[in-house]
Order: sequence, then C-alpha cells, then structure tokens
Amino acid sequence: MVAILTLKESNSIDTVNEPILIGLPFKQGEVFSSDDIWLIDCEQRVLVFNLTSLTLWPDNSIKWGKLEFNYSLKKNQQAIIFLKKHTQKTTESCCSSIKPISITELPEQITITTNSGNFVLDKNNFTLSQTDENTHLKLHSSKLEFINDKNKIVAVQIGKISFIKQCSIISKELKIEGEFVENEQEQEQEQEQEQEHIKFTAIFKFYNEQHMIKCDLTIHNPNAANHPGGQWDLGDENSVFFKSLSLKLMIKNGDSINLYQPHKNSDISAQQELQIFQHNSGGENRFSKNHINRYGKIDSHGNGYKIVIDDKEEITGQRINPCAGVMNNKHEAIHVLQQNFWQNFPSAIHATTDSIKLCLFPSQNTSYELQPGESKTQCCFINFSNIKQMTAWPRSSLECHIELAYLESTKVNEQVCVATLNNNLSSIIAKGIDSDNDFFKKRERIDDYGWRNFGDLYADHEELEYQGEEPLISHYNNQYDPLYGFLKMYLLTQDCRYFSLAEDLAQHIKDIDIYRTTKDKEVYNGGMFWHTDHYLSAATSTHRTFSKEHKLGAYQEHQGGGGPGGQHCYTTGLYYHYLLTGDETSKQAVLSLTQWIKTTYEGTATFCEFIFALKHHKAVDKKNILRNRYPLDRGTGNYVVSLLNSYELTLNNSFLVQAEYVIEHTIACSDNIDNLKLDEPELTWFYTIFLQSVSRYLQVKNTYGQIDNSFQKIKSSFLHYANWMLNNEDVYLNQPDKLEFPNNTWVAQDVRKANILLDAAMYDHQRSELLLNKANDIYSYVEKYLQSDNKSTYTRILAILMQNLAPKELINCNADKFITHENIRADERDNTLVNLGRELIQCINKFSLKRELHWLSHRSKFIAILLSKKK
Repeated sequence: MVAILTLKESNSIDTVNEPILIGLPFKQGEVFSSDDIWLIDCEQRVLVFNLTSLTLWPDNSIKWGKLEFNYSLKKNQQAIIFLKKHTQKTTESCCSSIKPISITELPEQITITTNSGNFVLDKNNFTLSQTDENTHLKLHSSKLEFINDKNKIVAVQIGKISFIKQCSIISKELKIEGEFVENEQEQEQEQEQEQEHIKFTAIFKFYNEQHMIKCDLTIHNPNAANHPGGQWDLGDENSVFFKSLSLKLMIKNGDSINLYQPHKNSDISAQQELQIFQHNSGGENRFSKNHINRYGKIDSHGNGYKIVIDDKEEITGQRINPCAGVMNNKHEAIHVLQQNFWQNFPSAIHATTDSIKLCLFPSQNTSYELQPGESKTQCCFINFSNIKQMTAWPRSSLECHIELAYLESTKVNEQVCVATLNNNLSSIIAKGIDSDNDFFKKRERIDDYGWRNFGDLYADHEELEYQGEEPLISHYNNQYDPLYGFLKMYLLTQDCRYFSLAEDLAQHIKDIDIYRTTKDKEVYNGGMFWHTDHYLSAATSTHRTFSKEHKLGAYQEHQGGGGPGGQHCYTTGLYYHYLLTGDETSKQAVLSLTQWIKTTYEGTATFCEFIFALKHHKAVDKKNILRNRYPLDRGTGNYVVSLLNSYELTLNNSFLVQAEYVIEHTIACSDNIDNLKLDEPELTWFYTIFLQSVSRYLQVKNTYGQIDNSFQKIKSSFLHYANWMLNNEDVYLNQPDKLEFPNNTWVAQDVRKANILLDAAMYDHQRSELLLNKANDIYSYVEKYLQSDNKSTYTRILAILMQNLAPKELINCNADKFITHENIRADERDNTLVNLGRELIQCINKFSLKRELHWLSHRSKFIAILLSKKK
C-alpha cells in the first residue's frame, strides 16, 4: 500500500460523512479505471469512491483523476488514506450497500433520487422541489429572479439541461443553461442593436449521502464592449445594468427562522422575518476608491453588515458569513449558506417562515453593471439536515492534501518535489502568506473585496514610481501566473492558505479577467485583460487596463489603449486548477485561451488582415509573415505554453505539432544571436520566458517518450541560446545603466536565467558543469539579494518566484536519459515568396465577403455604421 492523502480536522468539530473532492495523479500505466485500485484508511477500512478521468497518459492510463469520497473524522484528528492496487474487480462488492443516485427524465421534468432526499426539476422553468414523503418541512419550489434597471422582473428562459458525466455513487451534477429575456418591445430594441440577452448557467450538485445541494450560479454578458479609443471604462453602452438577482426558495410548513453565525458560534432566532445585509467589507478601508462606479462615485454604503429581526431589533457588525434557515417544531430545517458572503458584497438573505431569499445581487439604491464579456459566479449551499446535524455543517471542512512523496513518484510535475523545499527562495515566498505585507493584508490595503474585485491581487509594486493620491488602486490580473504559483506552493507545503488564494483567484480570472465574447475583434474575443497600466490608478477601467483618465507619458511615453493581448496569456495555473479540482470551467478556459492566442498570432485568413499584416510586418510583437517568424518574446512563449497545456489536457496531437512549428519558426541553432540585442534588457529581457517555454516543450516530449526529429532540432536550438547565455549573460543589476528603473523585479527575473541554464545542463554533458556553476551563481545572488530586501514581498516579486521555484538538484537524477541522439541542425527557413504564397492560399480557401466585412467593421467606425444601416 502507498500513502496518497492526508486528511486533517482543524476546526475542533466531529465530522460525519464529510464530502472530499481532490484531483489525484497516477504513474503511467498504473490505473486505467476505478476497478484497478482500492482506497483504504489507516484503520484498514475500504472506502467507497468515485474516480473520474481528467487527463490521460499516452497508453490511455489515467494521469490525473478526480477523486470523490466521504469521510468521518473526530475533532483535531488526522487520517492517512492509502492506495492499493488489485487485479480483481472487487470494488463493486464494497459499493453494493450504497445505492447510486437515480435519474429519471420525462418530457416536463427530471427526478433526482439520492439516499438522502428526492428532488424534481421542472424543465420549463427554474423550479426545484423536494418530494420526500417522510419529511414535513419541504422545499416546495424555487425561483430565479432577475430585476432589470427599470425595476421590472425579467423572464427566465431555460435552454439546455444536461448531466455532467460522472459516476453517481458519491454525487451527481446537473447543468442548466438559459437566459433572461426582456419583454417583446425591449427585445425588438435589442435586436436592432444586435445585443444578446444576459446568459446564466446553474450547476446543481446533488450529494448521495449528505442532505445537501450545492449550486454554482453564473451570469454572463456575452456582448462586445465599445471601448472607444482603446479605453475600457465602466459605463459602456453594451453593459447590462440591473437592480437585483436572487434565488428564492419557497418552503412548506415552517414555524420559525434561525440565523447561525459560524465565526461566532452563536444563533439568532426570529418568529416571522429575518434580514441580513452585507453593505461592504466592514474593513478599515471599506470606502476605498476601489469601489467607484461609472460616475467615479464610491459605490459603498453603511458599515459592514446589518441584521433585522422581526422588523424590530437591529444588530450591526463588520463581517459575517451567515447560515440562515427555516425550522419547524419537529426539529426539521432547511438552511442556506452563500460562500464568501461578505467578501463578495453586497450580499443579503431575507427569510420568513415560508421562504428564504438568497440575494446574490441584492436590491439597492444604485444598479449593478455587468460589463460586456464579463461574468460573475456565486456559490451557495442548501442544507436539509435536522438542527443538530446542521450545527456543525457551516464550520466543517476537512483539509485534504496529496502526500508529497507520492506526488513526486508519479512524475507529473518534476518541479514539485521534496528537493524544491530546500530552495532558499522558499523562505521569501512564505512571506506571501505570513508577513506584514502578505497577500491577505494587501487585500485590506485597498479593500480588494466586492463581487468584481474579490480574488484579484493588489499590484503594490506599482507604488514605487507612483506619485498620485495613495493608496494606488492597481490590479494584477494574474501577471506571471500567480495562480500556478499558489497551487505549486500548496502542493509543496500543504498549507491551505495557498489553496484559498488560488481558489479565489481562479474564479476571478474566469469571471472578470477573461473577455468572454465572440462579437469583438478576433484578437480580443476570449482573451485575457492586462494588469492595470503601470504606475496609474485603475480609475473606472477596473480590471480592464486602460481608462479615459490615463494621460500620455506615464510610462515610457506610453499612451494607454488596447485590449486583451497575447503578451498576457497565462494558462498553466488554470490547467493545474482543473487537475486539482476537476472544475470543467478551468479546463474550458485553458482551451479557449489557447484558441484566442492562436488567432492572435496566426490571424483569421482574411485578405484585409493579410494586407494589414504586410504593412506591419516589422512590428516587434507580431508574427512577420514575410519571414514566417514569430517574435522572440513572452507572448510567443505564452502561446507555446498554452498549446502544451491544451495538448496535455486532450492529447490532441495538433496542439503539439503547432507548438513545434512556432518554436522552429522563432529560434534555430543557426541564428546569429549577437544581432538580436539580447544584451539590451529593456528591449529583449522576455526572451527568457520564451526559452522557458521551449524547455517545457522538451520536458513534455520526453515525458511522453517522443524523442523524434522535432525534439532533436528544438533541443539543438535551445542549447545554442543557452550557450550564448553561458558566455554573455549577467545579472540585470550589474548593468543598471541599461535599465529605466533598476529595482528588485529585475533580480527576481534573474531566476529565469538560472532555470534555463539548469535545464540546459540536462541536455549538454560537455558543458553541464559550466552551466550548473553559472546557474548556481545566479541562484545565490538572487537569494542573497532578496533575503535582505524589505520589498521582496511585492506582488510581482512573489509571483515570479513562485512560478519559477525549482529544485537545483533536478539534474542529478535526469541527466543521462536525455542524451540519446546526435544534435540535428535546424532546417533553413522558407523564403519570402513561399511564405506569402502560403498566406494567400489560406485567404483564398477561406474567402468570405461576410468575414472580410466583419474584420473591417471592427477596425473602421465608418464601415460599422454602413453595415448597421444596411441591416
């Protein structure tokens, strides 16, 4: 048996059948289905579990699987879960005593029967009801209520209903997609403007052994922004303004109302009515300019939360995550809990003896603005336990960690291993969760809470050159992928604070940072917004980079403007979030971002775009179609990494082939590197990010046993550049005259050089000692500098370090297996005529007048007006 998981109870609560969900890796060839393994705890009990494949090895064995099971643990105790392989399909006998969830679908309704309750969903509307015969207190029906900015209730129209494929022993997920449809007159106005209705997706998760339902509700504005002059401020003409969104549960036979406050371990009772309203964060900086609306006014009221009991008594406070419900005299209860209630303010709950209204966007004086391409996901739980069982529920949550030794043995990520913890940079990174300027305290500095802000990171490093009113409101938007860094540190340290930061950030990225529309420029659709422009307040652009308030010359004479860009496409964190949680929205985000960045570099094969590309073929950040060569920068590196992440998610070989094509048309072993100005860091520092993507490619090819001609060509090119670095590179601050702002960010970026040299040593035995020595010199310099620097807790520093933290001992066990073939010289590049001919053929094959006009309409206001009049 092999120890794979550790479970911990840290809240001093006895847990019963606590649901556990975690992504678990396996060695290649070890597990092909759940029938291949047992899960056994330290008391030799065989556990019932679901195992759903997330990614596969080339032999179709499971690489990562979503593992679900239930576990009971006494307070302040821990347990070890073991994995045991077996050859006979004996798991079925362990599960025979548990009936799986039953699904019955009829034309008008779907019935879901679990071991803890029976539910019926009306397929024509958003109505869920409870049908248990032995229960007196029942969920009679549910209603999703959306009120527009004219104070009118908007109709809910159900579209697609589907069950997410998975075993039904532990849980089952039902997905409902629909939209909010205005009345006929308003519909006609929207059709004239070619606007789509606001969309919603609800995922109900039914648990087989728990009296509980989880609901993830996402609303989405699918329209494109106007972004005049490249500015992305609030108040866009295609924003959706609304007054409220709520989920209302109608309840039969309730007698009283209860409010449980988990953080205070106390109860409040009401006989007729109970209202809870979280106005703002309740923090010291609750009136931060982080909360301004489209008029530049601070959209925050009151002081924390207010509770009104039977319309008489009022209780106020700063922050609350309440559990509110209806009870009867038979000790039956129905309670609701909204995840991150105060963090996602404003939030509210309104309960009476016959209903509970969960106000995800509560009615207030001003309207909400959902920007074009923006989403928001709210998570809530509905619990049907009796009062005694319910008391522990809001506070109970077992910690579950993958054993590091087991994780290392699976070889799914060679950077996550015991040796990584010995890296001296780990002590600096640890300040991100435990220091006077850790990520949690940074939230407080600008009050980084509220439904649009929560989860993002404060870009405090921008204050260095900022000269305006403090604090600077600056958003980080996942630059250098701190999401991946948090998840890597969580796996290494088993500290749940990292996972908490990762969960919050992942949801923010998917809801706010990704521009979810198909109606804008192809190079914008589905892309990721940049961080706030350097040294400037976000103003009314919030998380969308550029504002009308930004003036010329703030940064290197840069004028703000633009939209999502390939230089800012980070998918590895989302890739690992999917692997660790099984969250399908994270997988889809990786795949859609990959398609977006591919379109950014490869274009759409229209003649108009071809002419535009010819005109701008010398642009340093775009593909040169005359030379068929990609820019040697971080954007191309992000492109390659996104392709590799998509390949590992799907094993679709086209992603890997495209990654090879991009690399081979960016660098070659015949390149004259001295002509590339790599010694001018302000212009070319990001070449290191591209080389790191090449190293990731080599690692993927080696992992999957593909030591072929492409591998050898690219390896030769990689070593050509690494050899130049060996002979020419120095740490950045040793050449301060070449830097506009010589600061500690440059020191953190030096780690990339060390990692590239370290990786190169695995492929080049002749120079391995020299490469290792130089890598160690750079590591030592970075460690010494940042350990004594009081600004090493800046967000950008920590993001870079977390992403690039790697074990220096990695070469010791891996060097020999890489040197299997002689180096192969890269092919010569195609000539200009061949390149142009290839592009023209694509344009001819895909020619469509509609596509040409569509491309022009997003770049010419005159054309757009003509087309709209024609319609």
